[in-house]
Amino acid sequence: MAFWVYENWTVKKAMVHRGECSHCNDGRGTHPGSSDRNGKWHGPFSTLAAATQAAARTGQPVSRCGHCKP
Repeated sequence: MAFWVYENWTVKKAMVHRGECSHCNDGRGTHPGSSDRNGKWHGPFSTLAAATQAAARTGQPVSRCGHCKP
């Protein structure tokens, strides 16, 4: 299982997702091919702890996806 972090500069947060989450799609998001104007995907990470640490390093408030609940 892989974990990903979406760092969103617009709303100032870093969200941790499971790779198979429909909002993540293994780091492709819901709009594959869209610009990186609002944020960036980080990953994959092999553990939830590693993803959470990476999210914290962004400097943004960290949260977990309410859809996939990693």
